[in-house]
Amino acid sequence: MEEPLIRSAEPGDLVAGTALLADALGFSESDRIPGWLAKDAQEGGAIALAAVAGRELVGFSLALPALRAPGVVELFSCGIAVVPSHRRSGLGRRLKLEQRRQALELGIRIIRWRADPLNVAGLRLYLDGLGARLVGYRPDAYEGVRDDGAVPHDDVDIEWRLDSPPIAPMTASQLVELPWEGASLAGERERRRWRTAVREAMCAALGSGSVGIGVDREPVSGRAWMRFEAAL
Repeated sequence: MEEPLIRSAEPGDLVAGTALLADALGFSESDRIPGWLAKDAQEGGAIALAAVAGRELVGFSLALPALRAPGVVELFSCGIAVVPSHRRSGLGRRLKLEQRRQALELGIRIIRWRADPLNVAGLRLYLDGLGARLVGYRPDAYEGVRDDGAVPHDDVDIEWRLDSPPIAPMTASQLVELPWEGASLAGERERRRWRTAVREAMCAALGSGSVGIGVDREPVSGRAWMRFEAAL
């Protein structure tokens, strides 16, 4: 398989890229970021990246500048998306690392984003693969602005400090069990059970002053756990 080229998104990439992002995030057509808005955002300082193999767009990411405090600009990442044929190839990590490189060139030191706390593969990439940290929990994150059906959509806050040295492995002080691949989340009852259990456990860990630092799993049993450690 040809290794995709990662570059700044061109105007022709933006419609397909935002559609790919909406699909990856489970957004309806009404929730999708319009291509024209992504173009305006890019001209205003957003980092939009396209991964292309030949003439095919196989990955996309978009991060917006955000004024966190007076004179302090960070990035807020709207997400990354990779087509099914290129998943598990490291392409998502490559997109994030190019996002980091361009952010540092702009003098930006922190990228933040949100993620579904039941998305174990994503959490492993963000925490173990990149060295980011899970620092907050948002129950029913889009209440009133997005219809998520019978099971509320929760998000966690991810913080990536770009100029910090690699963090040495730590022994977790708290563990929160997560649904690993193979756990059926298709049924409403099962998804609600996991949502409730993970929400309660993660909120308790964060409330005690800890942050999420990584994900462990047992390949044989298929079980997985989020590791929390006291924030420094």
